[in-house]
Amino acid sequence: MVQRQSLAVLGIVIGTAASPAMAQTFQNNDFITWSQVAWGQPPTTGNLTAELQQDFNTVFASTNDLMEIGIHGSAGYSIIFDDPNNIINFLPATGAPGPLTADLLDPATSAAGSYGGEVATLELNVAFNDAGLLKGNLDMSVGNLVLTGFTGDLTFANGLTVRQILNDANTVLGGGPEPNPSVMFQDMFTLANSIDMSFNGGTVSTFATQHFVYPVTMIAPEIDPVTMGGAATLLIGALAVVRGRRIQETA
Repeated sequence: MVQRQSLAVLGIVIGTAASPAMAQTFQNNDFITWSQVAWGQPPTTGNLTAELQQDFNTVFASTNDLMEIGIHGSAGYSIIFDDPNNIINFLPATGAPGPLTADLLDPATSAAGSYGGEVATLELNVAFNDAGLLKGNLDMSVGNLVLTGFTGDLTFANGLTVRQILNDANTVLGGGPEPNPSVMFQDMFTLANSIDMSFNGGTVSTFATQHFVYPVTMIAPEIDPVTMGGAATLLIGALAVVRGRRIQETA
């Protein structure tokens, strides 16, 4: 496992020297996300929504035990959930994806339709990963993964982390602008859905292998990987790590 992680990171270091990083090879349970359906299933002992009920206030303690999606404040619209059971009741959301048209508290449905459900699900996936409650075998939050390999309307996503995409998704949900003029609302829905399903229950999706890479800061956050010199330094350091671990394994 350790050797596989190091070699995977090398792919990023090499890629940053001249071109966007190539996608990674992941194994099942390296990361964990869940779908709208899973986050909205009836709670039973030991399942995901029972964990949501148990840990909601802890995960969202920094926001006064509230989960808000959309745009905070008067610049747009948002949905606030103050109880995990109301989230379970909201998910899975159905209906045509669209922006919010009003501020809502604990709704069962919204004008955002299925898009509101995908953003709520992405918020939960990132927040519970950050809290260490959904981390997979690599013990890293899915929010830190970097997107790559997009063309066309989704080119804007290349180089952004999952949590940065979540911020964009919330802006669009709240009635704000898309990340750039070429991005359509449907693009944001598709992207949020693909991320939510990227490691559904721990299973690696095709999307994950094609569009996710590890952040370079896993190796040396103090080095600027944008410059050629920084990339070369990272590569040398990573090679040394791999070589040292191989020696230890064969000793």
